[in-house]
Amino acid sequence: MPPFYAPAGDSAVSVTDTQLAPPAWHRGGMRILVAEDFEVLAEAVAAGLRQEGMAVVVALDGDDAVEHLTVNRYDVIVLDRDLPGVHGDEVCRRIVAAGTGSRVLMLTAASTVRDRAEGLGLGADDYLPKPFDFAELVARVRALGRRSAPATPPVLPAATWSSTPRGGWRTGPGGGWN
Repeated sequence: MPPFYAPAGDSAVSVTDTQLAPPAWHRGGMRILVAEDFEVLAEAVAAGLRQEGMAVVVALDGDDAVEHLTVNRYDVIVLDRDLPGVHGDEVCRRIVAAGTGSRVLMLTAASTVRDRAEGLGLGADDYLPKPFDFAELVARVRALGRRSAPATPPVLPAATWSSTPRGGWRTGPGGGWN
């Protein structure tokens, strides 16, 4: 991928192509959620991680991140602390409280030692301040992925789905309302 530069406070984020080969220990790739409100950066990070063989979903705010986390399980969540809606710190707390085994890498412009200590204290597994080098991000995501329990793909239960008069959905025999 070509170099990418985006504003991050008074400095720039540099995302460059990397030649790291997918590791042998992870067949089929990892599931990654990138929660970042700066859309150009989020899409650039997602595209780069996809080139590395990872399945990536992007959330542009905290509400969207929480919604994705309630539906799917991810090996690693790349999380900006300063998300609109549900703040990134609260998203991190919820991930830790859920006990899914997903790993959290905070990728944020908050870069002081105090910021990093607070982020790790919230339960983040790693912390990478902006600006960052893309090769380092990939290495950190892979390292966290080795420590996470593999994410299971989303599976729908075997059932008959039908529309309800109230606009919801219900499953077959014994199913509930959604």
